[in-house]
Amino acid sequence: MKTKDPATGALWANARQYWPLSAASFVIILLSQGILLLPALVMRRVLDALIPSSDVQGIVWNTVLFVLIPLLAAAAQTFYQYYAAVKGREYAHELSQRIIDSILSQPMAFHDQNNSGELAAQATRDTMGYILL
Repeated sequence: MKTKDPATGALWANARQYWPLSAASFVIILLSQGILLLPALVMRRVLDALIPSSDVQGIVWNTVLFVLIPLLAAAAQTFYQYYAAVKGREYAHELSQRIIDSILSQPMAFHDQNNSGELAAQATRDTMGYILL
């Protein structure tokens, strides 16, 4: 017979809270990697169609596009990483506060038997590992 661990249930409850942001992050990463396939298509057009037809203006504009796509993708990915780091720290702080509040609300007998400082430090480390995951 399988028993449900209360800590695991709390973990899944927290995970469900952050599910929309996790799904959005996955889609953004997938799109940012997919965008990097576009320069190959642009250059193929330049080599197969524009050079044989001697369309200089088309070659120049497509070459500019060929250079700008990875540049803009890198800038967007950097912004996304910054935003994800800020949100991750915000969520980690919120979760750490809830854990520390929970530790502090325990009866005095709990604090006599356990080192509260070590529990809080371990909870903070675990929280950061959870958020990074």
